[in-house]
Amino acid sequence: MRKIFLIISLLMLTLMSGCNSEGKDQYINNNNPMTQDENIKVSIESDTILFYNEEVTFTPIIDGDLDKEVQYHWILQDDSGDKDIYGFVSTEGLSYNIINSGEAVKFAQYAEVSYVDDAYSEIKVILQIEEKDTNNIIGKDELTIINRAGVYFVKASKAEDLQDEILKSEKSRVYAEIFDIVWETDKGLNSNVKYINVDTSTFENFSEEDKVQLFDYLAKKYNAAIMDKNFQELEGEGYIKNLTFIDGINFKVNEYIKNTENEISFEGTKWASGLGAIGFTTKAEKVNGIWKIKKCSMTWIS
Repeated sequence: MRKIFLIISLLMLTLMSGCNSEGKDQYINNNNPMTQDENIKVSIESDTILFYNEEVTFTPIIDGDLDKEVQYHWILQDDSGDKDIYGFVSTEGLSYNIINSGEAVKFAQYAEVSYVDDAYSEIKVILQIEEKDTNNIIGKDELTIINRAGVYFVKASKAEDLQDEILKSEKSRVYAEIFDIVWETDKGLNSNVKYINVDTSTFENFSEEDKVQLFDYLAKKYNAAIMDKNFQELEGEGYIKNLTFIDGINFKVNEYIKNTENEISFEGTKWASGLGAIGFTTKAEKVNGIWKIKKCSMTWIS
């Protein structure tokens, strides 16, 4: 299956004044000295997590007092080799390098792209807070934009830190990342959720320790009560009434397509009610010893 995305016209792209940018052919190998100020914490906030061909805004967040004159250095690093597809929005066109005074920057797709199944790439967005007179780096953060055949997912450093803290097993991490993507898909189903039910009775090769880590992660990230019940149990205990999960969302694996040491693929559902549910298909592969979610896309909606 191929997905065609519309051109975002360069003439429509604008950026807040006060920015300096470099051309589209320049990739940055920044070797500025690092003099990290422990009192300064830098993070990048995204206005969306999952997107297709929309424009996305990244905002710098500084925790601490800057007592020096600084510049905000935004760097885009792309491993796909497709330089003319996307970049920072700039009055000069496609840009991989912007220096400004703390304004938000925008990321957008610039060109029409035809994707094949399982097309995958990662784009790094790096923010360096630099002393203006020396270019010394006093604070830094980065996030990853994962492109799965035209479905983009923003993974911030805070999310990765939480995963690293809790998810020690391979399976717990794979299923957690799949859940994060599905959570962001049709987010209206998640409104006012107090309960997240993950029916692990249909999970294959998933240990009790995998489950403990997955549930701990979900509870901390989504601030909800995590349960493991099947549909009949949810109905019997009063969580589901008249085909509606009261204050809850149900996540289930319906059918495995493949489940081996190096590949997991299955069809699943995210269910809030008889008229509020989506189906999805997902595929994860182990590449050079690291699991990558190669595909996770909605297949139906009700």
